[in-house]
Amino acid sequence: MVAVAGFTGLRMGEIRGLQWQDYDGQSLAVNRSVWRTHVVAPKTEGSADKVPVISSLRTILNQHRKSVPNSPTAHIFAGERKGVPLNLANLVRREMTEIVHGGKWHGWHAFRRGLATRLHEANVQVEVIQEILRHTDPKVTQDSYIVVKSNATTKAMQRLTLADC
Repeated sequence: MVAVAGFTGLRMGEIRGLQWQDYDGQSLAVNRSVWRTHVVAPKTEGSADKVPVISSLRTILNQHRKSVPNSPTAHIFAGERKGVPLNLANLVRREMTEIVHGGKWHGWHAFRRGLATRLHEANVQVEVIQEILRHTDPKVTQDSYIVVKSNATTKAMQRLTLADC
């Protein structure tokens, strides 16, 4: 789930709503969102779109697929007992808080902001970042999702690779 959040910028409810039929090996189709126990349409009409899957995420998802039930309508991230979408807040509380740096958790939405910022640091145009995050207005992407850091910070982050993480 962390890889999906970090590499796609999907919203928490969109991650919960993913089913195996939404993954074609190249992209994740956002067709639904799960809020509490309710399956609803994505946040906006523009949110119902495909999000590209980079090769690192493809490897992770394909490996995950081997370890869970993967009928087309099975949720990609489902609870073991009932097969319903995992409650991500409970997951954080039970499994992740202690492993997060210093016990500080900034929420699932931080992955969307982080992705936007890293893409911006890699000189990706705001309009492309807007398209990946599925915002209707590039101003929202620019003003609320991209955090501009100092040049030294940007250069240091660009030297990181997935293998370093």
